[in-house]
Amino acid sequence: MLMVTIKKRRIGGRIYYYLEHSVRRERRVEKREKYLGRSVPKNMQTMKAEFLHDIYREKWFDVFDRIKKNYSEEEKLTLEAVSWLRDASHAVLVASAS
Repeated sequence: MLMVTIKKRRIGGRIYYYLEHSVRRERRVEKREKYLGRSVPKNMQTMKAEFLHDIYREKWFDVFDRIKKNYSEEEKLTLEAVSWLRDASHAVLVASAS
């Protein structure tokens, strides 16, 4: 389960709140943060969900786009091969019928 935590920081005598999530990138760990303000918002669950969505988008959407592109290219090649085989088998049937 992914954990998003609320961090409280004191800067210049004032308290500020942040959402924080650690993300593993290859061998190192990076922290992602989102500034919340001087008080914790009431819609915290929504803010956490949006924060995780942004992290997922950053991590996975490029991968999904590459998968979609590769699939489309493979599908095109497969359809061309099927069409060629259909035409070739039709030509063989016509030639054997004569």
